Amino acid sequence: MAPGPYESVMTPARFERLLLQTSDKAAHAILAQSKSHDRQAQTYAQMRLDIRTRWLQGWEHFDAVIYAMQQSGALLLQRDDEIEDEHSEVRRALSLLHAASTVVLFEIRTLLGEGLWSGAAARWRALHELTVTAKLIHTGGSAVASRYLKHGFVVQTERLLKYWQAHKRGPVPHAELLRRQERATKLIAELTLQDERGSFRDAYGWAAPLMPIAKSGNRVSPTFDRLEKLAELDNLRLLVHSSHGLVHADSAGVTAAVVVEDDAWALGPVPNFIETVARPTLLSAIHCIAVTHLGFEPKANDFAQLIGPLGAAAMKVARWGVDSFGSPQA
Repeated sequence: MAPGPYESVMTPARFERLLLQTSDKAAHAILAQSKSHDRQAQTYAQMRLDIRTRWLQGWEHFDAVIYAMQQSGALLLQRDDEIEDEHSEVRRALSLLHAASTVVLFEIRTLLGEGLWSGAAARWRALHELTVTAKLIHTGGSAVASRYLKHGFVVQTERLLKYWQAHKRGPVPHAELLRRQERATKLIAELTLQDERGSFRDAYGWAAPLMPIAKSGNRVSPTFDRLEKLAELDNLRLLVHSSHGLVHADSAGVTAAVVVEDDAWALGPVPNFIETVARPTLLSAIHCIAVTHLGFEPKANDFAQLIGPLGAAAMKVARWGVDSFGSPQA
């Protein structure tokens, strides 16, 4: 059989020398060429313009939701700083989740506007988890909110300590990490329930008190699909399955992200599936805003009467956004 066009006989040693001889020159050529790829840059600029124009009203609503969440977030944080009572840990946890959701919304908006739909869909999975968590903290009240905040401390401490042990460096001094580890160990012992199979340090260990008791007498382990059901957001489970592939880049996720059509593979941004990601994103935002705004206070006090209408207005804009992404404007 005749050799193919790229086949030749070369020893590993000769191939290594070839790489060393040509790589430096080729690297400089790549740098030079990448600075002058005007046609490709113009193509991407036109694609971004097309995405913006096609969904013009939808983007206006999407941006307005982000703006509203940023403004409300500042009020939530200020309120959390000003008052200390039996509801404080709920406020702290909801403020944290609201801020994180706002950042993720901004990330999704940026990725979609750039034609990077698969990255945006992966970030929707994070927004969905934040929304589920916020709903359960609202349901569980101060006890669950306190566990959530302490769980964050325990898990973050363990991650930082493992990194330090492996690399002997990190953002937190080693002495401080040891102090944190001592406190984390006490929290694990204190907050691990006697009837749970796992430990407080486990994933979703903060939610253990919300789980039912099984026939064995042990509490059912908290898993994300179970938390979705408790939060009454399990209607999105099929989307979660799809986004898992994009988050973890499994075989199906890679195929979905790259194979745009049977004979077309993506090597960069594509103007596809914008509305497919935008609509569930804004629906998740509606649920998240409802909980973080309407559940922030335990009663209809002055602050509740301020933040509640702001949340209702933001939810209405998000609903308009869902409708706007239902059909293109061009």
